[in-house]
Amino acid sequence: MDTLLPHTREAHRVLLDRLAVAEAAHEAEDPLDAYPPVDVFLTAAARHVAAVLAVLVPAARRKIDHGHELARAFVEQSRRFELALNQVKARLHGSAYAQRRSWASLWSDVRRELEHLWLLEERLAEELVAARVGSDPDWRTVMERVERHVPVRTHPWIPHQGVRAHLVRVYGTDPGRDLRR
Repeated sequence: MDTLLPHTREAHRVLLDRLAVAEAAHEAEDPLDAYPPVDVFLTAAARHVAAVLAVLVPAARRKIDHGHELARAFVEQSRRFELALNQVKARLHGSAYAQRRSWASLWSDVRRELEHLWLLEERLAEELVAARVGSDPDWRTVMERVERHVPVRTHPWIPHQGVRAHLVRVYGTDPGRDLRR
C-alpha cells in the first residue's frame, strides 16, 4: 500500500493548522508572542517544500512522461511560495520594506501560494503513485527522512534543482554566482 497521498494530505492539513495559529498570533497584546507560532509555521513550510523539491520533483522527472513540465511548474510555484514566506519573515523582524503591507495582506498571499503549491504537490504525488513500480522506494518514508535534514529557512533565490542546487545546499554557496557577476 502506498502511503504518499495520505502523507501529503496530512502534511497539508498540518501546514494549514499552523498557518491559522500563525495568523492569529498577531492579535496578541505583546508582539513578541507572535514570533514562536510564525517561526514554527515558517520552519515547517520550508522543510516540507525542500523535501518535496529533493524527493518528489526528481522522481517525477524520471518516472512521469510529462514530469519535466510538472517539475518545472512545482519549482516555479515553490519560489513564489518562498517569496511570500520571506515577506512574512521580513515583516515579523521589522523590515522597513515589509512594514508597508498589512498582516492580512501578507497572510493572504501565503495562503494563496500554499494552495497553488498544494495542488501541484498533490498532482505530483498522484502521478508518482500511478507510475509506481515494485523497485520504487516508499516515497513517504523517503520524504520523512529528508524533511529531518533539509534547510529550515526558505531560499527563493538559490537554485532549486540540479547540481548547482545540491552544491548550494551542501556547501552553502552558489558556484555559478561569481561567474554571473
